[in-house]
Amino acid sequence: MSKMKLFEGYIGSYIEEYDDDDIRLRFTCKKRAGELPNGRLADILNKLGLNEHNTFWELKQKIWNLLNISEPPIKLRQEKEKILDKNINNAGWVNILRNKEGILLLNALNLNPTSTTKELEDGLFNKIMSVNGISMKSIFSNNLSETSILLKSKKQIILFGPPGTGKTYKTKEYAVNFLDSGVR
Repeated sequence: MSKMKLFEGYIGSYIEEYDDDDIRLRFTCKKRAGELPNGRLADILNKLGLNEHNTFWELKQKIWNLLNISEPPIKLRQEKEKILDKNINNAGWVNILRNKEGILLLNALNLNPTSTTKELEDGLFNKIMSVNGISMKSIFSNNLSETSILLKSKKQIILFGPPGTGKTYKTKEYAVNFLDSGVR
């Protein structure tokens, strides 16, 4: 029986010193060196209390702390640059070692070992966005009373996300349903 390979089909760079593949967890962002990050990467940085002066290594450490992963992350060479100094064409990324770190993230997020890198990226993003108990899924759920309870306890909600993800649409839809239902 052959050993299962995590993220089958994902082509990473083999790093001999770790005897493992380096794979990238991608988070949308497009910027030139010296510009501020945007997209999902900016959302993650804001939520974790980081900014463009931090490095991708510091971002990786914050993720490990958030997920309470006891085994420390492995520092890879490409994680030393400040986020501000990086040119990012379509996505900023967190580099992980496929087998040594991938399984730790999957376990911490309660994801199946057969999950794709996209499922891991989405799971990680949703976990980070749900810090302090506020889940993006609960904000955008069709359950009007759940969202009402959230609003009563928080009084306001800040919606993060790149353009075109439905923030305005869902807010309008919620407001109409809220007013029609008479729930207070």
